[in-house]
Amino acid sequence: MKFVCGQIAEREGVGVNKYVRPIVDHLKSTPLADVAASFCDLQEARHRADYDHTAIFSKAAVAAHINDARKAIGTIESSDEDDLRELAALLALSARANLG
Repeated sequence: MKFVCGQIAEREGVGVNKYVRPIVDHLKSTPLADVAASFCDLQEARHRADYDHTAIFSKAAVAAHINDARKAIGTIESSDEDDLRELAALLALSARANLG
């Protein structure tokens, strides 16, 4: 999920395979691009919370993370079914590629 979201959100250091580029490029123009960016940001915050024992999270920052997660869930729930299928296809292809 992190790799696929990184591709859609254009995070640094994440290349896009030429075979899936059309799908990734399409998803970048949909509301799922915001979901991908939120996933990356929220996972990074979670990792900081889990592993950086010096990290401090204010109540406002935690509330913002919760709001971002709720917004992402709402976006997924209201997304076009074809876009969701494309996202699922990318996830399946990524998982398959990582098995080899």
